[in-house]
Amino acid sequence: MKDRKILNIKTQAEDVLSNKTLSKYLLDALPFPAVIINKERVLIYANKKAEKIDVLTGTHCWDTFGKQASISENDKIKFHQKNEILAKEIKCTFCMANKALKTQIITKKVTKIGETLLEIFWIPIDENAFLHYGIEITEK
Repeated sequence: MKDRKILNIKTQAEDVLSNKTLSKYLLDALPFPAVIINKERVLIYANKKAEKIDVLTGTHCWDTFGKQASISENDKIKFHQKNEILAKEIKCTFCMANKALKTQIITKKVTKIGETLLEIFWIPIDENAFLHYGIEITEK
């Protein structure tokens, strides 16, 4: 009887942890903007904090999340040509997404965007997507 009870609890835990509603709730509870991005750098989920700063799913991360602040001038030209093939090649100058996806290891980097110092994270979910966010560490 005890073994069956433990097995039932484990099954319930697995059900809860695989529940997309729980995942969404946890991401929305983060105190900073966070997004899930696919390997083509398209936003597939934005938490509530990200939505408040006009981050849109279905757009490239460097466009609405990064506000094009960290892409090269050449990449800005590619983007404004409205060429989707070229747009897939665009990335922020500090981007570590390819490394994180290839190694499947959490990757982070400290970088300055404008006057803001950020610790930026790329957390692989699988080989096709990652959780991405930055925490401001600017001293005030």
